[in-house]
Amino acid sequence: MFRNRDTASESRVMRVLRRLLRFMFWVTLVLGLPYAIWAIYNCFDEVETAQARHWGAPYSNVVPDKANAWLYLLGIGAAENDDPIAMGRRRLDAFETRRRMDPVPPAGVAEQAGPLPHIGPDRAVDGVNHLCDVRKTDCVAWTAQHAVMLDRLATANRVRLLRYETMLSMPHWDEKATPDTVSLDADFKIAFLHLDLLASGWRGGEDPQQVVAALAKTVSFWRRVAEQSHELLSKILAARLIEHGQRILGSIVERLSVAQLRSMQGDLDAILAPQTAMQADLEMVAKEEYLRFAAGTERDLRVGTILRECVAGNVKDRAGAPEGIGRCAIRVLVLPGYVRQATLNLRAEHATVMAACLSMPPEQFKTDCPPMRSAAFEAGLAPVLRHPKGRLSENWGYFAYNLVGRILVVMSVPDLSRYKDRLHDQDAVRRMLAIKLRALQARLPATAMPGFLADQPRELRNPYTGEPFGWEGEDITYAPADSQYWKSERLAIQCRLR
Repeated sequence: MFRNRDTASESRVMRVLRRLLRFMFWVTLVLGLPYAIWAIYNCFDEVETAQARHWGAPYSNVVPDKANAWLYLLGIGAAENDDPIAMGRRRLDAFETRRRMDPVPPAGVAEQAGPLPHIGPDRAVDGVNHLCDVRKTDCVAWTAQHAVMLDRLATANRVRLLRYETMLSMPHWDEKATPDTVSLDADFKIAFLHLDLLASGWRGGEDPQQVVAALAKTVSFWRRVAEQSHELLSKILAARLIEHGQRILGSIVERLSVAQLRSMQGDLDAILAPQTAMQADLEMVAKEEYLRFAAGTERDLRVGTILRECVAGNVKDRAGAPEGIGRCAIRVLVLPGYVRQATLNLRAEHATVMAACLSMPPEQFKTDCPPMRSAAFEAGLAPVLRHPKGRLSENWGYFAYNLVGRILVVMSVPDLSRYKDRLHDQDAVRRMLAIKLRALQARLPATAMPGFLADQPRELRNPYTGEPFGWEGEDITYAPADSQYWKSERLAIQCRLR
């Protein structure tokens, strides 16, 4: 009797198990079959397009090491008896070795800046912890007030400053590091100290013509960097240093006679010359962003990489906490939706649109190319995204192919419109300084400035509107396009007329 009861219980258990297995089979089939079809559909990649070949072509790197100012600056912290070029090459080689590792480890000792550190201001010693803010201060007057600090810094950074002077004569700037999501950055701090020391040369009683000639050499060097560099950070810092030098000149010219100004006209023109090769400059930025995107997706979108990073706890959520195994599993499951070459082809089309947008004249840029992260710009990318209705929120079934890649392309749009605006704002500063110089040379009274501003040619007017700059009190004024960067709705160049 007990045996029959046990047999009946086993039969009921088996029936439940069979039903459960049948249910799991159908659930797996219903869910797994579409996933399998989707994954197989995304196994077919596209052929590399001409645009992808254009943007993905590696840099030539034909500049020899001994003529490369970037490599020299990379090694400027070498020991006093070492060669900065050799030091820079060792750092570069160590970086290239590290970036090819999987996973990429933190930078090691071989990539460090060298045994000769940069010494900066110290609040405990100098009373301030910064150099002159040329956008807020007359740096000629400021350096006179902080002469003791600048003398200390000049002595402490003697070797670096001598090397920097050597670097200013080098003809080429070529970032030889392979574009990647990890980077190898040079130290630009010595350049800002050097400019403050030039401003303090006026205080030190040096020949004004020598000071202005040194300023012209410095600004001309950084103008070459702005034109030759393909890294956005280098371009931003070069533009900042050019502006810094031009503003220092604006403080110096107020202290010179008309005869002195005329004697140094060549150097004044060199300092206030407009930036050239703007279109090629911006195209190099677009290329650099494309290459960084390609390198990052190549390394990071691998099943092994994602699993390893998840297990190690390196994948964080928005709150900064490690993601759980469930969310990591989702990352792996959606990975078939990334089709490498199709994604790069799409990103190359975007780079083409970006370069064309950034090369527009300023007056056209504001109307035809809205900020790149705005909804208007994303809608304008409809042809690039190949979306038939032109809206990302409609017809999501269209994204069955390369879903992850398409999302990555949209998310990777860099806000280079602000970089463009900043460049033109800085050019407006240069134009206002050029007008100031003309007004001083013409010995104009303040009452004549509104008419003088109105008579200036197009290249010395507001770069966006073509209207004359404003005149308020003793200031030439301009409303910047990127007021968020400047933290002000008004830029002004003081013009104290004699």
